[in-house]
Amino acid sequence: MSQFDSIQQSIQAANVQIAELNQLLAQLRAICPSDDRTVVDVPEDLQAELQAAGIVIDPTQDITGTVIKTWIDQIKDQIDALNSAQQLSMIQLQSQMNKQNEAYDLLSRQIKQMQDATNSVINNMR
Repeated sequence: MSQFDSIQQSIQAANVQIAELNQLLAQLRAICPSDDRTVVDVPEDLQAELQAAGIVIDPTQDITGTVIKTWIDQIKDQIDALNSAQQLSMIQLQSQMNKQNEAYDLLSRQIKQMQDATNSVINNMR
Protein backbone atom coordinates (compact mmCIF):
# COMPACT_ATOMS: atom_id res chain seq x y z
CA MET A 1 0.00 0.00 0.00
CA SER A 2 1.37 3.42 -0.92
CA GLN A 3 1.70 6.31 1.48
CA PHE A 4 -1.09 8.08 -0.40
CA ASP A 5 -3.43 5.17 0.26
CA SER A 6 -2.61 4.91 3.95
CA ILE A 7 -3.03 8.66 4.47
CA GLN A 8 -6.29 8.63 2.53
CA GLN A 9 -7.58 5.69 4.60
CA SER A 10 -6.71 7.45 7.86
CA ILE A 11 -8.58 10.54 6.68
CA GLN A 12 -11.61 8.45 5.71
CA ALA A 13 -11.53 6.59 9.03
CA ALA A 14 -11.44 9.91 10.88
CA ASN A 15 -14.42 11.11 8.83
CA VAL A 16 -16.40 8.02 9.86
CA GLN A 17 -15.48 8.49 13.53
CA ILE A 18 -16.39 12.17 13.42
CA ALA A 19 -19.76 11.36 11.86
CA GLU A 20 -20.48 8.76 14.55
CA LEU A 21 -19.47 11.16 17.32
CA ASN A 22 -21.64 13.89 15.81
CA GLN A 23 -24.60 11.49 15.88
CA LEU A 24 -23.93 10.76 19.56
CA LEU A 25 -23.64 14.47 20.22
CA ALA A 26 -27.02 15.09 18.59
CA GLN A 27 -28.64 12.31 20.62
CA LEU A 28 -27.21 13.69 23.86
CA ARG A 29 -28.32 17.22 23.04
CA ALA A 30 -31.83 15.89 22.35
CA ILE A 31 -32.12 14.37 25.83
CA CYS A 32 -30.19 17.03 27.75
CA PRO A 33 -32.51 18.87 30.13
CA SER A 34 -32.27 22.61 30.66
CA ASP A 35 -32.04 22.05 34.41
CA ASP A 36 -28.68 20.56 35.39
CA ARG A 37 -30.17 18.65 38.34
CA THR A 38 -32.92 16.88 36.44
CA VAL A 39 -32.37 13.12 36.35
CA VAL A 40 -32.56 11.67 32.84
CA ASP A 41 -33.27 8.11 31.77
CA VAL A 42 -30.65 7.40 29.09
CA PRO A 43 -31.51 4.43 26.88
CA GLU A 44 -29.21 1.44 27.26
CA ASP A 45 -28.26 1.40 23.58
CA LEU A 46 -27.14 5.04 23.83
CA GLN A 47 -25.16 4.22 26.96
CA ALA A 48 -23.46 1.35 25.10
CA GLU A 49 -22.58 3.68 22.21
CA LEU A 50 -21.19 6.23 24.65
CA GLN A 51 -19.05 3.60 26.34
CA ALA A 52 -17.83 2.39 22.94
CA ALA A 53 -16.80 5.99 22.26
CA GLY A 54 -14.73 6.00 25.45
CA ILE A 55 -17.17 7.80 27.73
CA VAL A 56 -17.04 6.46 31.29
CA ILE A 57 -20.48 5.93 32.79
CA ASP A 58 -20.70 5.53 36.55
CA PRO A 59 -23.61 3.11 37.21
CA THR A 60 -23.86 4.28 40.83
CA GLN A 61 -24.46 7.88 39.83
CA ASP A 62 -27.73 9.40 38.67
CA ILE A 63 -27.52 10.73 35.13
CA THR A 64 -28.37 14.41 35.40
CA GLY A 65 -28.15 17.33 33.03
CA THR A 66 -24.68 18.08 34.43
CA VAL A 67 -23.49 14.55 33.63
CA ILE A 68 -24.88 14.74 30.11
CA LYS A 69 -23.21 18.13 29.56
CA THR A 70 -19.92 16.60 30.72
CA TRP A 71 -20.36 13.79 28.19
CA ILE A 72 -21.14 16.36 25.49
CA ASP A 73 -17.92 18.19 26.32
CA GLN A 74 -15.94 14.93 26.21
CA ILE A 75 -17.36 14.08 22.79
CA LYS A 76 -16.60 17.59 21.53
CA ASP A 77 -13.00 17.13 22.73
CA GLN A 78 -12.77 13.84 20.82
CA ILE A 79 -14.13 15.49 17.67
CA ASP A 80 -11.62 18.34 18.03
CA ALA A 81 -8.76 15.84 18.44
CA LEU A 82 -9.88 13.93 15.34
CA ASN A 83 -10.17 17.15 13.35
CA SER A 84 -6.63 18.12 14.37
CA ALA A 85 -5.28 14.71 13.41
CA GLN A 86 -7.15 14.93 10.13
CA GLN A 87 -5.61 18.33 9.37
CA LEU A 88 -2.15 16.88 10.01
CA SER A 89 -2.95 14.00 7.67
CA MET A 90 -4.04 16.45 5.00
CA ILE A 91 -0.75 18.32 5.37
CA GLN A 92 1.10 15.02 5.08
CA LEU A 93 -0.87 14.15 1.96
CA GLN A 94 -0.12 17.54 0.43
CA SER A 95 3.58 17.08 1.20
CA GLN A 96 3.59 13.66 -0.46
CA MET A 97 1.83 15.07 -3.52
CA ASN A 98 4.38 17.90 -3.73
CA LYS A 99 7.23 15.37 -3.61
CA GLN A 100 5.58 13.34 -6.36
CA ASN A 101 5.12 16.44 -8.51
CA GLU A 102 8.78 17.38 -8.01
CA ALA A 103 9.83 13.88 -9.09
CA TYR A 104 7.66 14.14 -12.24
CA ASP A 105 9.13 17.55 -13.03
CA LEU A 106 12.66 16.22 -12.65
CA LEU A 107 11.88 13.24 -14.84
CA SER A 108 10.29 15.48 -17.49
CA ARG A 109 13.35 17.73 -17.55
CA GLN A 110 15.67 14.74 -17.93
CA ILE A 111 13.60 13.30 -20.77
CA LYS A 112 13.61 16.70 -22.51
CA GLN A 113 17.40 16.94 -22.14
CA MET A 114 17.80 13.46 -23.63
CA GLN A 115 15.46 14.36 -26.48
CA ASP A 116 17.37 17.61 -27.12
CA ALA A 117 20.66 15.69 -27.14
CA THR A 118 19.25 13.13 -29.57
CA ASN A 119 17.94 15.91 -31.84
CA SER A 120 21.32 17.61 -31.70
CA VAL A 121 23.10 14.42 -32.76
CA ILE A 122 20.62 13.90 -35.60
CA ASN A 123 21.05 17.51 -36.77
CA ASN A 124 24.85 17.14 -36.70
CA MET A 125 24.62 14.04 -38.89
CA ARG A 126 22.76 15.92 -41.64
